[in-house]
Amino acid sequence: MKLQNTMKVAEELSIVTFEIRDEMLQQRGNAKTAVQEREKHCEQIHVLNAQLMDANRERMRYMNDCATYSEKLTEMKTTNAELSNKLEALQSATATSDANCGELTKEVEKYRKQ
Repeated sequence: MKLQNTMKVAEELSIVTFEIRDEMLQQRGNAKTAVQEREKHCEQIHVLNAQLMDANRERMRYMNDCATYSEKLTEMKTTNAELSNKLEALQSATATSDANCGELTKEVEKYRKQ
């Protein structure tokens, strides 16, 4: 009777041990899967970080280009204003010269008539 009880307990213990082993293997498999998933996510994060860094470098180049173009535009506006002032001075000088020329022409006409 004791032997039967012992055998029965041993059999139940064996079944429980087998179930525990199965559960541990399943959890181990789940843990491996979780680690693999984590590694995959880490790789994706690294790829996305690299893309973000590239995009930021491109953005910085664009911003630097914009700053350079803005400086050039300011220089061009300044040069344009200077040229505009010179043009006005030339136009004024031309008008004065034309007026003087007109007066001289009148004087010459008077002189010829005399």
